[in-house]
Amino acid sequence: MTILLQGSTVAQALKAGLEHHQAGRLLEAECIYRTVLGLEPDNADALGLLGHIARQFGHHGLAADLLTRAAQKQPSNPYAANYLGEVYLELLQPVEAAAWFRKAIALKIDHAEAHFNLGLSLTRLGQWDEAEQSYRRALALDPANADAMNNLANALLELGRIDEAEHCYREATAANPKFAAALVNLGNLLQELGKFEESEQAYARVLAQDPASPKAQFGVAMLKLRHGDYASGFAMYESRFAAKPRGSDPEIRTLESLRGVPRWDGTPLEGKALLVWAEQGLGDGLMMMRYLPLLKAERHARRLIVACPTGLTRIIQALPGVDRVVSTGDALPVEEADCHCPMMSLPFAFGTVLETVPGTVPYIVVPDELERKWAGKIPGSTKLKVALAWSGGNAFKHDRQRSMDLRALEPVLAIEGAEFFSLQKGPAAQELASFDGKIVDWMPHTTDFLEDAALVKQMDLVISVDTSVAHLAGALGKPLWLMSKQPGHWTWMHARTDSPWYPTMRIFRQLERGDWSKVIADVAKELRKMV
Repeated sequence: MTILLQGSTVAQALKAGLEHHQAGRLLEAECIYRTVLGLEPDNADALGLLGHIARQFGHHGLAADLLTRAAQKQPSNPYAANYLGEVYLELLQPVEAAAWFRKAIALKIDHAEAHFNLGLSLTRLGQWDEAEQSYRRALALDPANADAMNNLANALLELGRIDEAEHCYREATAANPKFAAALVNLGNLLQELGKFEESEQAYARVLAQDPASPKAQFGVAMLKLRHGDYASGFAMYESRFAAKPRGSDPEIRTLESLRGVPRWDGTPLEGKALLVWAEQGLGDGLMMMRYLPLLKAERHARRLIVACPTGLTRIIQALPGVDRVVSTGDALPVEEADCHCPMMSLPFAFGTVLETVPGTVPYIVVPDELERKWAGKIPGSTKLKVALAWSGGNAFKHDRQRSMDLRALEPVLAIEGAEFFSLQKGPAAQELASFDGKIVDWMPHTTDFLEDAALVKQMDLVISVDTSVAHLAGALGKPLWLMSKQPGHWTWMHARTDSPWYPTMRIFRQLERGDWSKVIADVAKELRKMV
């Protein structure tokens, strides 16, 4: 390569390097570019092309350094600025990426790709209003860009503009009928809107071209579980891990740390130590812990170890058959386990169908001394003791749909003959200040779910939205009225007013998405009868 340069101009050498580069001979191209830089250390073309090669090799930090130097030598080149922004996106530095995309747009206002990429950066930053505008500008310049249409729909969904999001997903799939990501997104949204048949059709279009698509399989699993087909649904539900992004998801990291430990497949466990680890939400853990005692009683595990969030450790320790509990975040005792099982895979491992759901309640054990402690705090009364939870955790994707403001429950709170208690934690508990002591609040004095369980045991009735409190009350066998969004979570199935998971549950469902008025009116009517 040095001989080539000795008889060539720098321009000729770069041209030769580019020919190697375009033919995929990256090492030869890199050698020429470096030789050019040895002669001209500030050659912007050589710096930029070396940056390209570094990016192709996955050396994004080096690529960013080289491309920054190149961009500084070519301050009026919008394409160099846009490319550098893409590298910063790959480095998971969306703030820096957005700055370079904005520079590219300032240099070339009709740079459709830079507008699209800026939308990606703003999406990563959760700046949905601005992301929407960037995607719209990209589409104004390139109306056939299905990726921009799909991403615009994602932004609209985050902004709560459901109808517009549905329209954009349909536009994206019309522009590219084989666009799997947009079809899955459309299927997910249609399922959330209760348009189950259309949702299934969207997933089917993906599975027709890729039968192994984990995201489409997971969507179908949700439909099957929602309609009570547990045999097929729980089998397809196993696709949830393959459907997750790699690396950043904590459940994927847990699976990777257990790579050398076999997954339990439901076969007898005689002589084996099983590690069960919690996943998803706290309510899911409360629902699935019913299976833990069965692992010794029916599957004859020698030893049972459970990894779970700190709030659940004491309540799981109190279950029969559990030998050791480890808090999530602590090192998993991989060396102690012969096999492992994610907690939400227990129904699949047990071969659960609708008729065999372990529905015996209560299955949570509250120690006598803790129950006596809370019985002493809640004095006896001739009034009905009613506990309320009106909001879920903000981390849940559809929290806005399942939660309500406390003021919405005023028709219930106005009923004489009932004494109301709060089971609400988190930011929504601040709403209690507006009710001037009308609702008794002991939640600041509970430390974990076992304390919460002891408090719930003192209640006559729990009225809750779809959050962990509902699972706790159901697991304790307390009379439970669930106020469910439309459509509800798959756990509560479709159109049922009862639940195979919790025999003491009664479900009050929204008739229209987002409208709690009929639900609250029905709850108030039934509560009046009860008191």
